[in-house]
Amino acid sequence: MSFKKRLIETLKTKGVTAYRLAKDLGISEGTVRNWKRGINRPGADHAVEVSRYLGVALGWLMYGEGEGPGALNSTSVRVVATLAQAQLKGVAETTAAEGYITLPDLPLEALALKVHDEAMSPTLRTGDYIVFVETGELRNGEMAVLADKYGALHVRRLRKLHGEGLLTAENRDYPVVKVGAGFDIVGKAIKVWRELRF
Repeated sequence: MSFKKRLIETLKTKGVTAYRLAKDLGISEGTVRNWKRGINRPGADHAVEVSRYLGVALGWLMYGEGEGPGALNSTSVRVVATLAQAQLKGVAETTAAEGYITLPDLPLEALALKVHDEAMSPTLRTGDYIVFVETGELRNGEMAVLADKYGALHVRRLRKLHGEGLLTAENRDYPVVKVGAGFDIVGKAIKVWRELRF
């Protein structure tokens, strides 16, 4: 099977359009169409980005080596770090990617945040990724992704006390804040990923 057939099969299997692939990776839709037509193939940098985004092995996508898209059942999600205040609505559509991570069984609209502090330690540690989706309602005790007034993203646990929403850290060195007091909830955590090193 040729590269173009593997790309078309993967896009179909993952439910991703050429437009979405191009937009999310910051390349032209014409470039992706040329790949699908077999006019050319992605260079090394784009090949890695495409395989990560689509959640398939690079060797399979480029050369047909190994197992294809059905073998991994994974999704690549964008890693984000900040949001401009004006972009709090429509997070998934307006946030630029800092990279991608590929994990199994994630919704296509999910985003990921790389943890940069110890506020949620020991549950989350610096370097962990928290995968989240935009949501309108969180239940008591669920982890939320917040944007502060500068657009920086944070993770806290929602606690409801006497009808008031409080955002708490698991590390007591970090203060408790009220929902809306300089922080807006932008997402609900659905998965945590930690790289283990041996």
